[in-house]
Amino acid sequence: LFLYWVVRQMKPKVVVQTGVCNGLSSAFMMLALAKNGPEGTLHVVDMPPIFDSKDDAWKIPGKVYGVTIPEGKTSGWLVPDAYRDRFEVLNGDAKLLLPGLLAKLGNIDMFYHDSDHTYDHMIFEFEVAKKYLTKNGVIVADDISWNASLWDFADQYHVPAYNYRGSMGIACF
Repeated sequence: LFLYWVVRQMKPKVVVQTGVCNGLSSAFMMLALAKNGPEGTLHVVDMPPIFDSKDDAWKIPGKVYGVTIPEGKTSGWLVPDAYRDRFEVLNGDAKLLLPGLLAKLGNIDMFYHDSDHTYDHMIFEFEVAKKYLTKNGVIVADDISWNASLWDFADQYHVPAYNYRGSMGIACF
């Protein structure tokens, strides 16, 4: 709901997200974009863990798999079909795909990180996204309690950053 609120308040035209999986966050942002009007788009990069009942790697006794995409579905499948023309999915490594996607888009109003939560990867994504961030744009990150990357990044650029309920953070440019 925080993401829905941010998109409704900001009214961004171009949003980029890394880490999508089933697409619950994407669905909330897409619904907010649709409520804002016909212009907003959401572009996502994901390396989906899709369940495959024929692959023995998914049948290891005692292994915990975490969140996976159901067999027959793809990244972001929870985004309603009515908004698919405004929702672009790129499957692959964000380190490889994100720079090209951002260069193609030119400018973005909002970047949302929810992929690899290591400090170095998060800083990488923030730095790449900032190059394309419009004035008054924001960088949002999930699971911000896992490391200090968002706070360090905001401090580096002397911009305000806020914590929403210990799970999401936002840096305002």
